[in-house]
Amino acid sequence: MPEKSYMPMSTRAKRPSLRETVAQQLSAFAVAIGNPDLYDLAAMNGLAAMSTLIDELVLAQVSETKTFGYSWSEIGAALGITKQAAQQRYGKSVNTD
Repeated sequence: MPEKSYMPMSTRAKRPSLRETVAQQLSAFAVAIGNPDLYDLAAMNGLAAMSTLIDELVLAQVSETKTFGYSWSEIGAALGITKQAAQQRYGKSVNTD
């Protein structure tokens, strides 16, 4: 198995700030709470946006972890799914060259 190494954030590709994105969604929720007509739709929209963001972050992490030499078994275990499920879900999107 290839040696696993740590890559400082400064040398990684810059990703959108998770903290900023979540703060924006929470701010939208706070505004919606003050307006009952908007709350349900704003909450649904915010949750959908956060779900998409989380999916993107997991994919980026899986891709990065794969480049460090982790196996699909290790990645699946970290995600709480089988090796096969991890490979089927993320394999086509992950560049393992």
